[in-house]
Amino acid sequence: MKRAPEVIRSEISMSQIKEARQAGKIVTLGQFFERAVQDPGTRGRNTEATQALRQNALGILRIWLRQQGYHDQRAVAELARDHFDRYTADRMKGGLATPSGRSSKPLGKKAMERELQILKRAFNFMLEDDEIEGVTRNPVKAKIRAFENVDERRTALRDRSISDEQVQILLENCDSTFEVNNRGAVEDRPMTSCYMHTVLMVLSETGLRPGELMKAKWSAVDWANGVLQITEGKTGSRKVVLDDALLDYLRDRLENLQSVGLNPKTIICKEDGTAVPVQSVMQAFRRYRDRLGLPTSVVLYGLRHRYAHRLSHKLTMPIVAAAMGHTDYRTTSLYTHTEVESVADQIRDALAS
Repeated sequence: MKRAPEVIRSEISMSQIKEARQAGKIVTLGQFFERAVQDPGTRGRNTEATQALRQNALGILRIWLRQQGYHDQRAVAELARDHFDRYTADRMKGGLATPSGRSSKPLGKKAMERELQILKRAFNFMLEDDEIEGVTRNPVKAKIRAFENVDERRTALRDRSISDEQVQILLENCDSTFEVNNRGAVEDRPMTSCYMHTVLMVLSETGLRPGELMKAKWSAVDWANGVLQITEGKTGSRKVVLDDALLDYLRDRLENLQSVGLNPKTIICKEDGTAVPVQSVMQAFRRYRDRLGLPTSVVLYGLRHRYAHRLSHKLTMPIVAAAMGHTDYRTTSLYTHTEVESVADQIRDALAS
């Protein structure tokens, strides 16, 4: 047997190593990576795609550890949460070596969390049967801390909102006379086929989630009371207020659709009257935004943030929460992002009275 490195002897005695090997336990990083790819999965079977994702995730981590000086003969027990925090930061920046020989691309928060889940599963797979010598706690934390402090969180959330100027650019250039096709080219089409202008108008004036709007039906519009009934929302059934200008806009939209023989069920529809999947709308919006040269931070969900911020200047938090469909005021506060400095005088007046 090869002479164990100093680091292994510091973690586990030679007798323990020998006993662990005889018992078939995992001692070194090399053993860990060889065993991890054999995980049959939670249901006892793996698809080719799942296996490929696991091998890629483990392969990139293995190369990264080698670059940090953690070669295959070092003890698995050395790995701590700090290692995976540093690995996560490097992985999200991109540029890491991969098993294919190419450099990795930067990962977003959700993609990184999915990859960490794979690594966490690899440890759990062996920890369940006490297969790893010297490791009793999973060192992988699959949830990424998004913000270091309150100010950083406030800034990030403010950046999600679309400015008034950006909304104006989006609406002025989407005048209901053209639509962006699947190839990214602009085609002249009648107003009945252009749903993007309607999407922008309704989202900016109601704060609806894009998914809620795609499922909203004409039959759910209460024209007399100016209310839209949402039945398939994220937080269940709720009502959304429609102002007079938006009601007039929707009436014109419906009349235009009916004038060409269409009687669609959903407010947002294709040129044949069928519903539009939310992902299709998202993709069409990105193509439209890029064509206008707007930053990639401009997303449809930013219209919901803008709506909440507009209301927060004039209405109390309970009313804003009701308009947004929130059951918890703390969720609403993430959208309104009111700074203490902006309400300092109001706070002083309240304390003085």
